[in-house]
Amino acid sequence: MKNALLLTLIILSLTLTFSCDKCKHEKPRISQIELRKEDSIRVKIHRYEKALFSIDKENLKNGLRKIQREYRFFLDGDLNDNKNIMQIKSFVSDPLLVNLYNDCLKYFPDLKDLESQFSKAFSLIKYNFPDKKLPKVFTYVSGMDYDYPVKYADSVLIIALDMYYGNNYSYYRQLGQPYYRQLRFRKEYILPDCMKEIGKTMIDNSKGDKKFIDFIVYAGKLLYFLDATLPETQDSLKIGYTSMQMTWSAKNESNVWSFIIDRNLL
Repeated sequence: MKNALLLTLIILSLTLTFSCDKCKHEKPRISQIELRKEDSIRVKIHRYEKALFSIDKENLKNGLRKIQREYRFFLDGDLNDNKNIMQIKSFVSDPLLVNLYNDCLKYFPDLKDLESQFSKAFSLIKYNFPDKKLPKVFTYVSGMDYDYPVKYADSVLIIALDMYYGNNYSYYRQLGQPYYRQLRFRKEYILPDCMKEIGKTMIDNSKGDKKFIDFIVYAGKLLYFLDATLPETQDSLKIGYTSMQMTWSAKNESNVWSFIIDRNLL
């Protein structure tokens, strides 16, 4: 009886976390939070791909020296070493990467809207976590690094723009990725993907012997973090579901829980 009661309490708490439509508490909205002036962040996105591919290939070394300070994360090698210069020259001369860069200019001529979205999200992070160090944001052309479209370290957040050209982009069909992943290769996913990477570093997931319920609770915490930092973003983008999948999940919630409980999966 005691175990049954504990299980019921756990399920109720998880249901309140995930079932937004049934939750009595509204999600926080930016308009409802009066951010202090000192908490308002203005984000500038540093476009490494533009800086790099704009350099004259015949004067590559001098051009790299001019941008090295701003893009030290990418250019931390010795620019007096000809091997490093030749490696970079090979990169910017690669036909696939040149095409990806040209398409980048077409799909992302500027990033003002994304900068505005990041400014709101980072302001909310600072509001909720005043001591959190916020990273500089960089973009680049990765050569379609679908495994790591976003990379986050303590001081930098790096976005592979060439992984967000839209799921119908012709080159994506050559990657052999499942369709559900291709659906997420859209610019609408940039901010949720970035906030997920930041959130992962702020949530303790170090427990060794994990059970299914541990994964559920971790996922719930991550979604809660996304709600706090992206209150105006659709749930489907945070979770990575289509609208039809979201509808199916809501309609079949009791069936899903019954399946989990009947098979003692928690």
